[in-house]
Amino acid sequence: MFRTDFPDLAFIQQRSRRKIDLKLAHQPFDPRTDGWPHCVLNVTASEVWRPRIYGPLSLFINLKGHSHCRVEQRRVLIENDRYLLSPANTFFDLEIENSRQTETLNIHFAEGFAEQVWLAYTLPGQRLLDAGEISLSQLFTDSLTVARSPAFDGLILNLRQEMQAGPVDKLREEELMTQLMLHLLESHFQLRQTIQRLPAQKMGTREALYKRLNYSLDYLHSHYAEAIDLEQLASVAALSKYHYLRAFKALYQQTPYQYLVQLRIRKASHLLKKTKQPVTWIAFESGFENVSVFNRRFRQLVGATPLAYRQA
Repeated sequence: MFRTDFPDLAFIQQRSRRKIDLKLAHQPFDPRTDGWPHCVLNVTASEVWRPRIYGPLSLFINLKGHSHCRVEQRRVLIENDRYLLSPANTFFDLEIENSRQTETLNIHFAEGFAEQVWLAYTLPGQRLLDAGEISLSQLFTDSLTVARSPAFDGLILNLRQEMQAGPVDKLREEELMTQLMLHLLESHFQLRQTIQRLPAQKMGTREALYKRLNYSLDYLHSHYAEAIDLEQLASVAALSKYHYLRAFKALYQQTPYQYLVQLRIRKASHLLKKTKQPVTWIAFESGFENVSVFNRRFRQLVGATPLAYRQA
């Protein structure tokens, strides 16, 4: 199903309520009547609030602008260079409140679809994913924001273009969604390999530590233009300052400050390309306290002054 508007909330809440009631009553859940089909929502809007939706495994993407998603009692900024993966059977709020319009591409996978793809591609002798002893529930248990890759962007843009062109054959839809799901499975399996770098003996401890660090990463992306100190980041991650610093560097191969400077320079580069605002304004908008520091950091990371970058 492809829509350019958000479905009626009353219908969604009624269907969600039925699923919860069946679960509480220990009655069988029939995906043919009670489950979600694939649903791709490509909506452009400036003000949206969709509260307490009980959803399937979902991807939240912005092709233009940004939005917020409140999930697992935290409000997450979704920028147009990252995506949020929300696990199945999770309540979420979607918020769009911008002076300029935001174009979203929210993909809700059909009930049980991820499990079917996982089983098909991890069978002995047919394994395309080197899953080992990892189960699907270990990959998609937490709400995580993840940096978008060129391969990921290619898949979602192809999906959007084909669905915008007109009604998509059911077979083609399944192929497109399977390609995207395989990419997610492979990406999140590789992410688990990255988690191995964290300084902890047990995998469960490393996973919990990664989740906390990811919360602090969300905080950096949401507040990069503000003054941020180590105490704040460690508090968001619920770690001591020096445990946080050690774990962050082990996982991301750089310090929180280095990550923040690179993030601010990326934001500044975008503003230099897309706006005609003066360099001083862009420096402050990107979180730098003065223009001289901004010019120095920009030249160090980009290899040119902000003005030269804009002219080029």
